[in-house]
Amino acid sequence: MARVKQTEPRGSKASVPLARVEVDILKLVPGGFGLARHESRTFLVPDVCPGERVVIDLRSSRPRVAEVLRASPDRVTPACPHLARCGGCDFMHVRAERQGALHAEVVRELLAHGADEEIPEARVQQLSRSTGYRTRARLAFRSTERSVVLGFRSERSHDIVAFERCLVLDPRLEPAVAIVRRVLAGAVSEGEVALALGHGGAPVLEVRSSRDLAPATFSALHGLVESKEIAGARIVLGETTKPLVFGDPRGVQMGADDLPLLVGAGGFAQASEEGAIELARRVAALVEPAEKRVVELFAGSGTLSVLLAKSARSFVGVEIDKEAHASAKANLDARGITAKLVCSDAEAFSIPACDVVVLDPPRSGAKGAVEKLLTARPKRIVYVSCDPATLARDVARLRTGGYVLTAIETIELFPQTSHVETVVVLEPRKKRAKAHAGGAA
Repeated sequence: MARVKQTEPRGSKASVPLARVEVDILKLVPGGFGLARHESRTFLVPDVCPGERVVIDLRSSRPRVAEVLRASPDRVTPACPHLARCGGCDFMHVRAERQGALHAEVVRELLAHGADEEIPEARVQQLSRSTGYRTRARLAFRSTERSVVLGFRSERSHDIVAFERCLVLDPRLEPAVAIVRRVLAGAVSEGEVALALGHGGAPVLEVRSSRDLAPATFSALHGLVESKEIAGARIVLGETTKPLVFGDPRGVQMGADDLPLLVGAGGFAQASEEGAIELARRVAALVEPAEKRVVELFAGSGTLSVLLAKSARSFVGVEIDKEAHASAKANLDARGITAKLVCSDAEAFSIPACDVVVLDPPRSGAKGAVEKLLTARPKRIVYVSCDPATLARDVARLRTGGYVLTAIETIELFPQTSHVETVVVLEPRKKRAKAHAGGAA
């Protein structure tokens, strides 16, 4: 039995709840937590590695590691001085080379739950960098007449953790952090700022402010665009529906076909350019779009579409966001690719007869789209997910509808964090193909 350390108030003999307990970390679960048990209790412990023995402090709302008694060989000292407060890079205590394998183990175990067929091994695709990779970031700010606090939200809190340098932020975005502090000076407000790279590699900003900003903010943004320190900015004030635009605030990243890719201002895109390219190339390899009828749901600005539509016999892309839809059209037009793009809700879209459906839904998954898939019954489904739990839920539903998993890949789009991007391939049970060339790493 594990040795228990507990404390009592001075002068009291009454029993009190456990304050500390020694546990073994059995495995990792979604969210990057370590699973541990003591007697009849189960704990989810942050900042641990499988196989470690630790002392956990139970006096707060969530267990915390008070002492590492037996460290994993995969444990390293985090390099970020803000980690304890920020909490964003919750895998920074794990050796970078090992993070991908741990992510893959978590994903595969979730997908295997309830399966009555053999689950394929998960192939891990690494990025070339584990730091300095983020070409997009969302920060919070709070400004007064005298100061501006700008940074990431603290873990499970609305507190803002200011920083001078973020280790995972692409160095090209560092000047933008100083620019934002400068242009918000004198405003009495709070909100969020999205940073990305725009035309010519210059930063673009989207500021969402709860209140009006100081007049000097707008003249400063105009000057920054004129001097080409930023490519553009978009300002959204309070509940207004019409933003103020300076220059061209659209993001620009390199596409998987080595041509520029426009991203709608403030719209969704992967956190890193390299990650977006790797993801698009792996999806295309698994889809094998040549001469196939391809439908892409949740198509966004066309990050995946530019490869899929190029060689497909026919292509239909579905995206509900108007700006993303417009960017996708611009991206395909710039490449001379003819395709059908529909501005509609992918969850409710009636899928036409096709060979392959690709879907890349938000974190909440694609419950509605899954039901449409079971009606359309394509020969192959390629599902891209940033949330293993909702992916497992939707895969389980597709399983009951007669599909089986034929490939699993995890892509390290978010090094130093517990987040992972997963791509799975499903095919009809009775027509299960042999492993296809696209699944090779």
